[in-house]
Amino acid sequence: MSERETLEKMVEDAAVKLSEHCDSVRVFVTKHAVDGESDTTIAFDHGRGNIHAQLGQVMEWLDIQRQYQRNWAIRNDKKE
Repeated sequence: MSERETLEKMVEDAAVKLSEHCDSVRVFVTKHAVDGESDTTIAFDHGRGNIHAQLGQVMEWLDIQRQYQRNWAIRNDKKE
């Protein structure tokens, strides 16, 4: 089994294990991989349970992160 396949299986297994205790799960991972020719990043995600709950949680997290960035910009703008 390749490194890529092993990592993908680990992500799936983690989502399955967490789903035994949660209503919905979505796991995202990235890894810098060197294939001998070029530097690349591989990414995997796997989810279990209610897809709408997964999407809602991801969207809420993104909205919060965007607001944190806005707040940071406002604070730094006031310093000048």
